[in-house]
Amino acid sequence: MYSLIETRAEIRQAQIALEKTLKEAFPNVERKHIGYPAGRVANALVHTDTKYWFRSALLAGERPPTRRLNWFGEMRPGRGVGITVEINTPLRGRSNQLGGYFARDETSGKVYLFHSGAVGGGRKGVGQAAFLEWRRRGGGSEESVSDASGNNRSGIRVMAVDGPTAGDDVIRYIASIVRFKRKIREGTLDGARLTRRYRNRIAAGIRADRQSGASRRQEGPDGRQIQRFEAALHAIEPRVAPAARRMLAAHYSFPDRTGSMKQIARAAAYGSYLSGNSIYGRLARQITLQLGRKKDV
Repeated sequence: MYSLIETRAEIRQAQIALEKTLKEAFPNVERKHIGYPAGRVANALVHTDTKYWFRSALLAGERPPTRRLNWFGEMRPGRGVGITVEINTPLRGRSNQLGGYFARDETSGKVYLFHSGAVGGGRKGVGQAAFLEWRRRGGGSEESVSDASGNNRSGIRVMAVDGPTAGDDVIRYIASIVRFKRKIREGTLDGARLTRRYRNRIAAGIRADRQSGASRRQEGPDGRQIQRFEAALHAIEPRVAPAARRMLAAHYSFPDRTGSMKQIARAAAYGSYLSGNSIYGRLARQITLQLGRKKDV
């Protein structure tokens, strides 16, 4: 289980650790003209291992800044290079418009850089759906990351922000995108067909989820369901965090056990409803796993 990192301070800390790791993996520094469909960045400082490169910077001219650019690409002879993939991250909160984000493994506490799988380059057939389907055919998969509101986002776990294998992991990821784009360019992969397969698979999953949800709603909260829920709470009780206990106690004190997340969080002495959402989200996942409904997590 992974939790999205959303506060400005934690994202900044993760970004600092990421850049330190990347500079160790890409120890050389060069000046390159970085080209992309909308223009180029001239004489940009890039870090390289001589085969691949990366550059991290704020978006020039954006005031106030809202994102951190993390660009990766393949080295070429001469002064110019192209961007293979952008794993840009928000400076705070959640942004579905950006492909990158940081998340924490709730079991180990390690922080990882994730990517939506969105790849571009202007060539027909190159796109997120085709890339994700191609990865899946090769054994790749996506992980589910939960934000403070309890909403999930699916993405590829690219690398830990630190650790001995982190640099190798990001290099493998860059290399996989280079291979994907090359196969599309050479015509050995049909991007349109991959895209259709991906969309059909997602649509089938949505239909199955709807049917499963309808079945659960028809069951209703009968006595057996209540007993299972109570048993799950008792089973996880030794593992329930003190913060979750405070939230439960505050919730229990409300008339009819009813209150908004903002009210409950405040009653539990948490300043923001976001903290309450995050705490209750983790508790809900513990209960869900105990109930054996792993597909719902």
